[in-house]
Order: sequence, then C-alpha cells, then structure tokens
Amino acid sequence: MFLVGGLLIAGSTSTVAMNKVPGIANVTSNRTLESFYGFWAALLVALVGVITGFAIVARDRDLDLALLSIAGANPQQLTGISVLDGTIVMTTGIIITAGGTGLVGLCTAMVYWPLVRSLSIVFPCQFFLICGLPIIAVGSLATMLTARPALRRSPIAFLQAP
Repeated sequence: MFLVGGLLIAGSTSTVAMNKVPGIANVTSNRTLESFYGFWAALLVALVGVITGFAIVARDRDLDLALLSIAGANPQQLTGISVLDGTIVMTTGIIITAGGTGLVGLCTAMVYWPLVRSLSIVFPCQFFLICGLPIIAVGSLATMLTARPALRRSPIAFLQAP
C-alpha cells in the first residue's frame, strides 16, 4: 500500500503544484488503476510475503490462546480475541502506511515550495478506503482461521508438547 499510495500522493501533489506554476497549463496525473498496472508484479510479491508472514506470526499465538483457555476463556471468546488481534494488527499497519504516505506527500510539496509558495498535498483517501477495508477483513479472517486448530487442541496437551 505504501508503494502505490506514495506514488499516488507524489503524482497528485506534483500535478496540483505544477498547475499553479505560471506558463504551465492543464497538467494531469495517472489514476490509481494505471499505477496498479505498472506495479502488479511487485504488488503481488509484496502481498504474498505479507500474507505468509502474517500467517506465521498468527500461528505463533497458539501459546497465548492455550494460556487464555486455561485461564477460563471459552472457544467463542478465543475466536473473538483472534479476530480482534488480526483487526488491530492490520489497522495499525494501514495507519503507519498512511502516515508514511503523508510524509511522501509533504516532501513532494516541499520540493515545489520554491516554485509555487504553497504546500498543497492531495492525500489518496479513496485508495486507502478501497484497499484498507478488505485488507483489514482478510487479516481478521486469516487470524481467526489460523487460530481454529489451536482451539480444537487441548491447552494442556499444547503446553506439554516439546
């Protein structure tokens, strides 16, 4: 998301700044879909890497679930904890990505400051909503699905395993 978001904010901010420069008329920038076409292979590799890493980390939380089960949590509560865990992790990642994207936009606007004497930043809110909400949903579902085998196993047996 940072790769595409950074490209979008840099392109849109540059377009706004260039349209303010005297003597330059009607500058346009690429749309979101065009950015995806140019970077589909990099985005696919990044997506597979993130999903794989997330699944590995989620599997490591089996110990936490076993301890919560011993403390008295029922399977519905453990499933809810797993879903919330995925939601929090993915939402935090998207917020950090949005902050980094905003920083790219600010740096781009500062580059144009000597020409136009204004800091006009165009943040791609629609992109983050369109991509962010499904990512949060997939992360929550992935955490829940990876926690299911741990919920079927006895917590005592899990803790006694080498």
